[in-house]
Amino acid sequence: MAINWQKLEFDIKNYLEEGKKDNTGKNYNIKKTAKMIESLYITEIKMNATDMFFNGILSITVNESSGLHKSLENGFNSGFKTNNLNVLNQTGISGVLQHWSGGQMSPLIPALPIMTVGVNNSIVFPGNVISMNLNGYSDKHDMFSKEIVMALKRHANTVQGLFTGFNSNGNPVAVPWSGIF
Repeated sequence: MAINWQKLEFDIKNYLEEGKKDNTGKNYNIKKTAKMIESLYITEIKMNATDMFFNGILSITVNESSGLHKSLENGFNSGFKTNNLNVLNQTGISGVLQHWSGGQMSPLIPALPIMTVGVNNSIVFPGNVISMNLNGYSDKHDMFSKEIVMALKRHANTVQGLFTGFNSNGNPVAVPWSGIF
């Protein structure tokens, strides 16, 4: 499978447009919105993300005190205080790197035809910080969600890993890869 970026964009836009209410009847705040965006992202990548050999995710880091939601929350708070959401251009979506740091992809599908078995498929570089331009989009949910998803997609292309396994002679083989799809 592959990450369904259109679905992610649709789900974020839907969430923003519906003006979700919590159990007190109040609109969700910045913190809840940032957590929801992160939750939608994590759900999508856990279900559908693969490396270039079509191996899925075994594990990624989800941390309550850091991650994508924290960088979004901090960026939103700073941006709304200064009336300039371009503050996220400086911080980007740096929190997304923490999800991929130390991540593991499945080694089930060998990286090369000469490999008989995969042993490990580690993420060795969690990707680059990707900035986004959200200025003027706070009330344009379609553009807002599109820019966030475009940044996450650009980031996914920069994640790198190393697939290790053995060939038919029993010799170890290591194959670097780049990009999450």
